[in-house]
Amino acid sequence: MVRWAAFLDLKEVLPPDVYDQVKDQLYEVTNSETGETIACGIKIGNSDFLKKTGLTMNDPILGIISNSTRTDTAVKLIRYVYGL
Repeated sequence: MVRWAAFLDLKEVLPPDVYDQVKDQLYEVTNSETGETIACGIKIGNSDFLKKTGLTMNDPILGIISNSTRTDTAVKLIRYVYGL
């Protein structure tokens, strides 16, 4: 698993079916020293989840912390947010 800064690369963590559903919403960053680009989060601002929950945030991004021991639970949350 690629770890960069504090977040995992979601392109490597997400199962293919989830990745296909969220790939257009990925938030990517590039390390200026190495040129490496990773998807460290998912932009959820236009998701039905925000509308359903009434969550009010400007441009919320959901990511998985690099030292998480519960990446499976984080993927379940992403599935839940997108109704997958």
